[in-house]
Amino acid sequence: MRLFLHSLPLGCKFNVVSFGSNHVKVFKKSFEYNQNTLDAVVATLKHFDADMGGTEILSPIKDIFNDSVDPTFPRHLYLLTDGAVNNTD
Repeated sequence: MRLFLHSLPLGCKFNVVSFGSNHVKVFKKSFEYNQNTLDAVVATLKHFDADMGGTEILSPIKDIFNDSVDPTFPRHLYLLTDGAVNNTD
């Protein structure tokens, strides 16, 4: 995850959503990618653990797409998972 975050282009907007049986956003809204926001997320990632239950993807995706969009930035969604998805329907 850290390697992926380091590959984002400077100036883009980003957020991280941890998900399992429920989901949690690192930031309430997406922020500009810079050294400060990267450092904040990397510090938060140190406390992440695979302890959120099953891999429920639909709820966090719906939440992400319900967020307002900054018209100056296209929305991209990158989904990183262990592959053990529940409820594939």
